[in-house]
Amino acid sequence: MGIFIGTLLGDASITSGSNKRNPRVAMKQSIIHFELLWTVFMLLSHYFAGLPYNDPTTLKSTGRSYLAVRFDTRAYPVFFFLRDLFFTGPNSGKGISTELFHYLNPQALAYWIMCDGGYSNGGLVLCTDFFKIHEVVMLMNMLMIRYQFKCTLHNANGLPRIYISRNSMPNLRSLVEPHMLPSFTYKLYRIKGS
Repeated sequence: MGIFIGTLLGDASITSGSNKRNPRVAMKQSIIHFELLWTVFMLLSHYFAGLPYNDPTTLKSTGRSYLAVRFDTRAYPVFFFLRDLFFTGPNSGKGISTELFHYLNPQALAYWIMCDGGYSNGGLVLCTDFFKIHEVVMLMNMLMIRYQFKCTLHNANGLPRIYISRNSMPNLRSLVEPHMLPSFTYKLYRIKGS
């Protein structure tokens, strides 16, 4: 469950399946982050009908194309639970429910960071660009209450993002590092020479 929660906070999405009744989860990553996508796929392979596939993408903002890889789960009734956590209403886009608090465990946090986190000024930024500002504030409150992280709201080109203070990094690292791929722990540390 933590892997699904973390990737849905990051790059994954949940949609109605082809039968328009049962939801399914999809995830897409640039080819440079294939290791993360493949790890998620292997850990959750029993939910998939086929292998990940190429899905070239063009960024609307820059017009630049890049190679991406995507997977889609089968449509299962069990995903209604996830859909209820991440959708606030019909056709409302990606959102979050307050019930997410109970499922934001260290594994979920680690996968969220691997998808959309980055080291910044001694702390960590979580890119929450697809969420509304009140949802980002809810996520910050969840992190502050559940883990006692010191968080602030930052603005990145008009989009709200969560910054976890450098003072909270030792606690954050101890919680998430056991769940992270070694090649993604750079998101928790300053890279020498930068």
